[in-house]
Amino acid sequence: GRNVDESKARDWIDNGPYTARSAKEAGLIDAIEHRQDFEAMLKQKFGEDVNFQKKYGQPKEELDLFIEAMRSIAEEVEEDPKIVLDAPHSTRVSRLDEVAAARKPVLRWKPA
Repeated sequence: GRNVDESKARDWIDNGPYTARSAKEAGLIDAIEHRQDFEAMLKQKFGEDVNFQKKYGQPKEELDLFIEAMRSIAEEVEEDPKIVLDAPHSTRVSRLDEVAAARKPVLRWKPA
């Protein structure tokens, strides 16, 4: 870690999310670099044989679906803001049983 006390860590959490610039200013990260510059620095420091795992993030198809959903919501806001303000319109359960949830918490997600 960054050897910060608990109150500083809580402050970071309470003030997030951060842009790259604000994260650097807050001390969460050391530098803002493009991936290729970071990879070049690591290769220079540790040799050309450094191997990078680049399987992170979401597939382009998933991101495209998310963008489409956000655009649809933005259109709804323009046409009739009440539609978005009253969301969600349908859920799998009508009302959560908070007592049962507290007594028997489900700590693992299972696909429906």
